[in-house]
Formats: sequence, structure tokens, C-alpha cells
Amino acid sequence: EDTGYAYITGGGGMVLSRAAVTKLLTSSCGCPANDSPDDMILGMCSEMLGVHVVHSQLFHQARPADYSKGYLSHQPPVSFHKHWNNDPFKVYNNWLVEKSENKHTEL
Repeated sequence: EDTGYAYITGGGGMVLSRAAVTKLLTSSCGCPANDSPDDMILGMCSEMLGVHVVHSQLFHQARPADYSKGYLSHQPPVSFHKHWNNDPFKVYNNWLVEKSENKHTEL
């Protein structure tokens, strides 16, 4: 029996379809407080509204240095969440600038 709801950790980013945004905006869903866990609230609202949630491992929760280079070479990243102790511009240029061999076609 499934008693939970789809939970997407939002740190690495989220992509929402126009239809999902429209459903969310026209529903009664909302964060009860400014410090509510937005990713959990979006998961609960998505479940309530019948919006299918898909997790992608390409949205990384940590810094590039926190992953092995082999792991990242097999899964070209879409984003990274943590930006302490590194230069976000270097992270962007080293990992996220599109290179012909790493273009994302699935998004």
C-alpha cells in the first residue's frame, strides 16, 4: 500500500511543464509559511493534483568535488546545488556549458 507522496528534492533545481504550473497556480495549494519546505509542498500538491513527478539524477544535490569524476562523466549534469568553497562561474564553465559531446536532448 502506497501511503506516501512523490518527493523531489529541490536543491538541484526543478523543471515544471506549463500544464503543471497552470494546475498548481489555479489550485488551492500553497506554502503555509515562508519557511515551509517548498520541495515537499510541491510533492504533496503534485500528488493531490495528479501531476506526475519524475526524478532525474542529472540535477545534483552537492558540489562537483563531492562526486567522482567517473560518475559525472557518465551522467552529464544539468545543475549543482551547493556553491560553498568553490567558484560558481568555474563550476558553470567546467561542467554546465554545452559541449557538442554532452548536449542534453532529454529535457
